[in-house]
Amino acid sequence: MSKIRYNLRNNWPLILFALVTIWFAVAFLIFPVFSILKDTFITDGSFSFETISRVFASNRAITAIKNSILLAIVLTVTVNIVGIFIVIVTEYFEIKGSNILRIIFMSTLVFSGLILNNGYLYVYGQDGLFTQLLLKINPDLNPMWFSGFPAVVFVMTFACTSSHMLFLTNAVSGLDYGIIEAAKNLGSGQMQILKKVVFPSLKPVLLTLMIMTFQTGLGAMAAPLMVRGRDFQTISPLILTFAQRPGSQDIAAFLSILLGSAQILLLIVITYNEKRGHYVYF
Repeated sequence: MSKIRYNLRNNWPLILFALVTIWFAVAFLIFPVFSILKDTFITDGSFSFETISRVFASNRAITAIKNSILLAIVLTVTVNIVGIFIVIVTEYFEIKGSNILRIIFMSTLVFSGLILNNGYLYVYGQDGLFTQLLLKINPDLNPMWFSGFPAVVFVMTFACTSSHMLFLTNAVSGLDYGIIEAAKNLGSGQMQILKKVVFPSLKPVLLTLMIMTFQTGLGAMAAPLMVRGRDFQTISPLILTFAQRPGSQDIAAFLSILLGSAQILLLIVITYNEKRGHYVYF
């Protein structure tokens, strides 16, 4: 008994840390989740699917879900094209001014979210510098031309390349350039080397980046909220709108559950990809 008391006396900081961790997990993770599930699926003390029916009966909610999926799919293509091009130009090829280009493309790591979108609006928005210049050339131009789905895709395509600058840059730096030189000596051109040697070596990282980009597009908040205009709305801004209305908070909760479940599924896919030996390079 004295030995047990001695162990408890020596390990009290660890026990205290465990108790505090459990309290935080219950108070800030488990309890809020169960509270949301209760508010969403429990009506008048009984289990009900009324909230789900309301969501699928809402044209606005269904449109937002479709727009989020469409945005995620399109960004998976555009962001990877731009991101791969940026990294290949600045890290793989030796060109003049690559250091300046690298700094410019890395600016998205500093100015992100609301600040970055506000910068695009400052240039292309209704009162933006570029828009005012276009209005002087063509007075009949719609001042709100930079809005909707194309504007959101444009903004997020360049804003979301930060992951490529972080992960793909290190992957390119870790390439076996001995194999590349051997391919050159055998007479292979640059495009053939990229296709047969470089991109296959980068495939694990590229696959992870594609999933991360899809995940970002699915839960996009800042760009759809600021530059979407009236005709394009995604899930996250709609959740914010519904959460501010007492009569629609259950719909906001279900949309949050739906979005969170999709994010968890994508995270599982990334984890499975890594367990198969496809790792993100740091």
